[in-house]
This record gives sequence, structure tokens and C-alpha cells, in this order.
Amino acid sequence: VIDKHLEARQLLFTPDGVLWASLNFPGRLGSYDGKTWKIYPGPDLWPEYPFSGIEITSDARGNIYGIAERQEWIVKIDQDGVISKIPFAYSSLGFNPAIMRIFIDSQDTIWVNACLKNKTDACLAYYKESQWVSLVNLPFTTVTGVNEMPDGTLLVSTVIGLYKFKPEK
Repeated sequence: VIDKHLEARQLLFTPDGVLWASLNFPGRLGSYDGKTWKIYPGPDLWPEYPFSGIEITSDARGNIYGIAERQEWIVKIDQDGVISKIPFAYSSLGFNPAIMRIFIDSQDTIWVNACLKNKTDACLAYYKESQWVSLVNLPFTTVTGVNEMPDGTLLVSTVIGLYKFKPEK
């Protein structure tokens, strides 16, 4: 047992072998280097607290990105522990604030899946050069995972099947 008191929602290994966990209520992130845990408390990460439901991902360098339900920021934790925040105004983007999926591609583009407010239509949005771009009218609603093929094509797994998506950004 690494720690029987931590209830993890999601686990993720970064390229340097550090284990990261999104921890259930009250919205914390933790990293484990094989010896000790470092916990990032919810109030240090997101302005509105408490909440639950954090999704995490990492880029190729091992930086961690987290998105939390009903929060207006994506949190980035650099390998050196520096925390920065990327604006994610889900309400002005027309997203439902339910838990969203997050993925970083090989070009360091942040991808988020969400449903649009008052609709069942899915949306993929990406963040590049300090702006959000939404892709709507997709044939699926709920994304369960995203991965990238060597040619940059995204594989999007959904509750109704697997889709290939070639971003043209």
C-alpha cells in the first residue's frame, strides 16, 4: 500500500516516472516520486473551492495539466512545481460545467471535451496561442479518452465507438 488514506480518482505516470493522482474531494492533486507524496491542496489550484472531479494529463516533458468541474481555470504544474493557470471560461464558451476530459497533443495543444449547454451535442475545444477554438456538431457526445497516433491523428474513444480525427490547425 502506497497510502491507504488517499482516494484517487485518476492515476497518471509522467515520462520521468512520477506518479500523479487526482484525489477525490476536496479537489487535490498529488505526486509520488517513489518515496514521498507531495499534495497540492484545492484552494491553491482553483479559486472556487470545494469541489470534486478533476481530470489530469501530462505533456511529453512531464508537466501536469488539470481541469476541474465548474472551475474557470486549467491548472498547469511544471516539473519544478511552479503552478500556473490557463483561463478556461466554460460559461462564455457555451460548455456544460460537468466533468470534462483533457488531453495534450505532441504540439502542446490542450484539448478539452465537453457537452454544450442545453444540448447533447459534443464539442472538442483546443487551446493554442492563447485562445480557445471549439469544434461542434460532432457525431458523439461523451469522450472517454483521447490518444495521438505518430502522424498527429487523434484517436477519440467515446461511449458509442472509436473515431479518428486529423486536426487541421
